[in-house]
Amino acid sequence: MISTVKRAIGRNTLLRNVIVETTAFVEKGRIRGLIDDLNGHGDPIASRLAQGIDNFAFAGLAESQAWAEKIEAQRATMLDDTSMLATGDLGAPGGHDEGQRICDVVAVSKSARAAKLLMDLCAAFAPKCILEMGTNVGVSSAYIAAGQRIAKVSGAELTTLEFSPYRANIAKKLHASLGLDHTEFVLGDFNDTLGPLLPALPSLDLAFIDGNHKYKPTLKYTDMILGASQNDVVLIYDDIRWSDGMEKAWLEIMHDPRFSVTVDLNSMGIAVRSSQSHPAYRSQRIRSLSA
Repeated sequence: MISTVKRAIGRNTLLRNVIVETTAFVEKGRIRGLIDDLNGHGDPIASRLAQGIDNFAFAGLAESQAWAEKIEAQRATMLDDTSMLATGDLGAPGGHDEGQRICDVVAVSKSARAAKLLMDLCAAFAPKCILEMGTNVGVSSAYIAAGQRIAKVSGAELTTLEFSPYRANIAKKLHASLGLDHTEFVLGDFNDTLGPLLPALPSLDLAFIDGNHKYKPTLKYTDMILGASQNDVVLIYDDIRWSDGMEKAWLEIMHDPRFSVTVDLNSMGIAVRSSQSHPAYRSQRIRSLSA
């Protein structure tokens, strides 16, 4: 009886392993197909997007890995910090700051895998001017800024918006500890800060939209950014399946004729507006990349 049970367990374990390995193989094939499709689109921006995905999924650049290790070491230190987030010395806390410890808010920041994808994409795009909407404690913006460093962007600028002065303060310390000194932190509600900021940016190349995962605000921010951008621009949307409203907004963005390329990376969406004249490309959903 025992040997029969052991054989059954062994068969089940083998079956699970086969399913996992087959799923991984299929996903790798889909990622390769996505890269080939983007490279075949004929648009230089699409090709850079393909390069970023390739570097993340297959190439594993040494400089990218080194930056990830530096940032994750700082994250580990912050995860050990049990002091309260909102101490009262920086003014009124944000709406979700009360009762939170620093380790609590760091624990729900962007995962290392998803953040590294963001860094590899920024390194491939080599954007001079980046906007991030939703700093939180600065993990994502650190990876973004590191991507600019990897690309050796001359005169790089990163502007990041955050409502909570306490989260922004932690982010500032994180960037300083990493020597990422080209980041500007803007405090306030998006509705108050985004409008005046956009005309002041020299030439927006990439925007990372996070922090408000609702239908109408997402489309509003998209319209504002596209309206203020004179050149080609890449918009990266985080947590595109956070809510029904956010997913609905993403589906509309995917079919927005202003974008020539849209790529669905499961929890992250990428939309490219390019001056190049090519047929629109809309990717299938790739589930394994930004999880």
